[in-house]
Amino acid sequence: MKPTFIIVAFFQFSLLLNAQPGTPDSSFGLNGIVTTKLPNSYLECYASSKQPDGKIILVGYGYVIKKDTSFGFLAMRYTKDGIIDSSFGNDGLTIVYVGPNYLTEQAEAVAVQPDGKIILTGYAAENYPKSNYDIPIIRLNPDGKPDSSFGKNGIVIADYGAGDVGHDVILQPDGKIIVEGASSGYFITLRYLNNGSLDQSFGDGGKVITTFNGLATGTSVALQADGKIVAAGYDESQVLLTRYLPNGITDVSFGTNGEVRNNFTKLSDKTNDMVLQTDGKILIIGNATSFFKDTAFLARYNMDGSLDNSFGINGLSKLPDTSGVARVMLQKDGTIITSGYGFTVSKFNSDGSPDLSFGTNGHTTTPVSESEYNFAYGLCIQDDNKILLTGYTNNNVLEYISLTRYNNSVNQKQIIITKIRRWLQRHNGIMWDNNNSSNISSYTVQRSSDGAHWSTVGRPTANHYNDPSPLNGANYYRLQTTSTDGAVAYSNIIAVTNHEIKISPNPASNILHIEGLSSTNKTKITIIDFAGNIKQQAVASSNDCNVNIASLHPGNYLLKIEMNDGVVIKKFVKE
Repeated sequence: MKPTFIIVAFFQFSLLLNAQPGTPDSSFGLNGIVTTKLPNSYLECYASSKQPDGKIILVGYGYVIKKDTSFGFLAMRYTKDGIIDSSFGNDGLTIVYVGPNYLTEQAEAVAVQPDGKIILTGYAAENYPKSNYDIPIIRLNPDGKPDSSFGKNGIVIADYGAGDVGHDVILQPDGKIIVEGASSGYFITLRYLNNGSLDQSFGDGGKVITTFNGLATGTSVALQADGKIVAAGYDESQVLLTRYLPNGITDVSFGTNGEVRNNFTKLSDKTNDMVLQTDGKILIIGNATSFFKDTAFLARYNMDGSLDNSFGINGLSKLPDTSGVARVMLQKDGTIITSGYGFTVSKFNSDGSPDLSFGTNGHTTTPVSESEYNFAYGLCIQDDNKILLTGYTNNNVLEYISLTRYNNSVNQKQIIITKIRRWLQRHNGIMWDNNNSSNISSYTVQRSSDGAHWSTVGRPTANHYNDPSPLNGANYYRLQTTSTDGAVAYSNIIAVTNHEIKISPNPASNILHIEGLSSTNKTKITIIDFAGNIKQQAVASSNDCNVNIASLHPGNYLLKIEMNDGVVIKKFVKE
């Protein structure tokens, strides 16, 4: 019996060891590694995304037919356990060629719509001697075939200069598609409608160009809860960020006149990826290179574009991987997962310190092959919290797709995310979903004037709160929830503008004077009687204006003031 006991004990210990966070998942492929090699093929993966059903979409470029030396947009699909999904495309693989005039076509980013359709973007390089680059946006149906309802045969081409490249793509809740990239050395941000046409309400006919007064590349884009758009990238030496209002106008309240510039390492800093925390803070990952030194870093910014000094050291946390970093994601407990080119996965606490319980001092590197060419560009966190890295490997004969999966854990305290549903216009308040009320011990309403510095304004017991004295101008609101087991989480952020609008005289006979309007946009003014009939309309473009009401019949009226950031209703009496 004694030998049996020893063997069983050792076996149990081995299982526990294999399941430690940061170790390769032995239930995935061979010792945590899956490779896909196809005959007469050349395949490279540059991004990945998880579908709602757990399947994994990988995108990049490649070709399958040996005689065809041109590269097309590549999409592959795997089950959550690393088995190639033969129901997708042609036995799990789709290659889309944008057009005959392009020599090389490559997907750099992917997003999955709620209906299962798949959006890809990247670049297409024309044949020499005309070495022009364009940005294709491609949409596939859930089965991997091009979606004919999008653009022309599932393809839209953006051509604004000699060097157009799409590096990131995200989806808005309303289904609009945002693409971030570079055009002739500038940031370019594009927004498309669901059918593939440019959104004319955004920027200049659907596009926004930010020059940064130099050669700049936009690499990533994220959407705030209030609809503002954050774009990140780099120029020849520094990290760059900018933010746009929902209509594409630069948000001058961000950084310095809408721009943030940082050179952390005194080398050539580059931004690779970005993610927004639930509290609105901005987390970027990047790397820097010189002839003598390589380094990688995480940096965190407040919502106003200033560095968050509570993160790492003065807003910066260094990574040990010197071969480059690719992606960053957040777990639901606020911890941070990053991926590195050499199939390196790292985990950081929410304050920027390495999670020493993960791998070796917070990091794990997997030698996928003996070749030095092992590149992990994609990162996914699966529903069971396991971490999936995707990329490709070169074994000096051919390129093939590689995936690695790692054991992982999250804070066992229950994290409860509450969503603010709407703004109560007449009551200066917010209302939120209350689905997990039995697990919440307290609500705290926090308010900010800049979206970065918060103060508590109320501790309601119901699912709504009325602010008795909102700030004049911008007001940001969020909820802090504390669960019964002590976990703290934050809701989305809602932004409203409180305009202290005054009308005089009231009652008025001929002229109604209005003060406190928005000076940055045209304001629509409508006079409505109490039966709901529109009696008069005007447009104001300054802080105050006079409205001639001499033609109105005596009585009570409503003054509807529509500004870019809200609607205000005032009552007045015509004598």
